[in-house]
Amino acid sequence: MSGFYGGEAKLTYLMAPLGTDEQGMATLDTAVTDVDVLALSEAVALAGVRPEGMATGRNLLRWPLGQFDSHTGTGRFEVTAPSGSAPLMTPQATGNNPSAIGSYAAVEFSPVGEAWRFPVGGEVAYTIKPEWIEIAPSRLATPATCIEFEGKTAFGEESNIPFKVSSIDWQESDRLMSAFMTAFGRETNEFLIGGRGHLNGVMLVTFSRPRIEAYFDGMGIEAWNVPWGLGMG
Repeated sequence: MSGFYGGEAKLTYLMAPLGTDEQGMATLDTAVTDVDVLALSEAVALAGVRPEGMATGRNLLRWPLGQFDSHTGTGRFEVTAPSGSAPLMTPQATGNNPSAIGSYAAVEFSPVGEAWRFPVGGEVAYTIKPEWIEIAPSRLATPATCIEFEGKTAFGEESNIPFKVSSIDWQESDRLMSAFMTAFGRETNEFLIGGRGHLNGVMLVTFSRPRIEAYFDGMGIEAWNVPWGLGMG
């Protein structure tokens, strides 16, 4: 165990059995505890996003010696939002007051400007197969946006990830999406929008150039400098 961005990390590598006729297996077990996600994102100069929270989790990989292409594994990570931040959004909280989510949400995002800082929490669990990552029901949330998702991806390609978004501030949600799209390599500007509601859909193709098919319903919607009120589509 060693210090790692404010927390601890433990990496264990094992090859066994050796010197026998039995197929040897390699195991790489990586565990982190209370890692400062903001400090880590700054250290790797991650484009677009500066999430604030503490991460704890484990990633376990196994493969036959000399056959890494046959690797399998599992992983689970949990992120806890910083103390003092507003309560995280849930699908049942779309009636909450958006003025209580914190000043971070009012900061504009531009892919050529500073990375966007925001408190975040949630959990992600997955199974790794040679060709796919299968994502178990997972969740990420800020004080204004909750994203529930699961599905599969060929390591960022050929993705099929159903999702549900609940928001009390579509502008914050759009800034969050634009920042993450920029982090995945596609510079994306924010879109001026207001309101709250739900967005249910599926993300297809690649992380860097996704195709989104979705249905939304919302209230208090404002876009293109026009108040639309209730809307769905």
